[in-house]
Amino acid sequence: MGKGRTETRAARSAALQSRADEEAALLIGAAVVNCFVDWSNWCHRRVDSIQPLDGDQGRRRQSIDCTPPIDPRLLLDPSQRVSKRLRPDHGQMVLPIALVEKKALRHFDARDPSGSPLPILNSDETAELELDMLLFMFRVDNVRLHPSWREHLRGLLGSGERNRGSQKVEHLLRTGEWGTRRIWSKDSEPQDFTKDMLRNFASHFLMLATVDAKQAGIRQVLKYSYHWDLGKTRLSERLLAPFLAVGALRRIPIPADQPAAARSYHLEFHVQDQFSCAALVLPASSGGPTVADGHIDVSNKPMAHAHATYAEEPREDPYVMVRLPARGLWLSTTLATLFTVLLFGGIQYLDSAKNAWKRGVRNELVTGVV
Repeated sequence: MGKGRTETRAARSAALQSRADEEAALLIGAAVVNCFVDWSNWCHRRVDSIQPLDGDQGRRRQSIDCTPPIDPRLLLDPSQRVSKRLRPDHGQMVLPIALVEKKALRHFDARDPSGSPLPILNSDETAELELDMLLFMFRVDNVRLHPSWREHLRGLLGSGERNRGSQKVEHLLRTGEWGTRRIWSKDSEPQDFTKDMLRNFASHFLMLATVDAKQAGIRQVLKYSYHWDLGKTRLSERLLAPFLAVGALRRIPIPADQPAAARSYHLEFHVQDQFSCAALVLPASSGGPTVADGHIDVSNKPMAHAHATYAEEPREDPYVMVRLPARGLWLSTTLATLFTVLLFGGIQYLDSAKNAWKRGVRNELVTGVV
């Protein structure tokens, strides 16, 4: 009898703990969804700055001018999320700062307002919080879930593999099955917004930073940067560049980095002094005439800057037109290259010139010996 009571008490305690864990997950999931949906309420401005380095490699830096929400549900400690007020001594809280494509971010760096390293959740921690967000949305949509749904989807969200558009993901969204495992019941399908969120998490990571609770409600600038590929240049362009690039323009598409995830989006493109940005163009917004007059920069300077306001993500990406002027260092280098190619090309490939060169050298040697 005593053993039975002990087992019953343990089972009740485990059930209560499971319920408390789920409630804590729902709280932070709801809070992060609110941040994710209403970026403009707390994220004032994003400045996306790109600087080409060697070859087709560049450095992409993003500054986020924001005011972290005063919301205890964002606290990392699950036991503190039920607090009615956020206190400075509550510790760390989580803040979504970007949605980044699932790929290696080389030489990644993140900084807080003081210039100190900004802590970022790892992939496993991020996957757990994304599952909390999905749990909240499933609850909103009245979706009946399989008891092991988190374990089934954890691998999809935590994987570094980009799965957007894959047949397996689309099968999940259409049928509620991940492989052979059921995630939700056939008669309780999530709404389109929740499906889009799951589709995004299959191909992107939600970048989640941690900040001190005492920083909530204070306007500040968070920064992160990484190496960025400007796009591969075709071999023919590389070979003909010294001859055909006099004042020529090269169009470089720039994948937009969440221009609608702030009240104002700014894009900067920096080139070396011998180059110039003939034009930097931000696309029009598909949500209406919300693009400001500054969405195009045609100043033809080494640094171009454009800004706009978006109600929703634009359908097209920004682009920059880079010009290599026919003057200065470029002109000297081009003329030297051209002269060298013509001189040695003629010597190597014209038989008469090659034979004359050999005879001349031989005569010089004989004269020198005599």
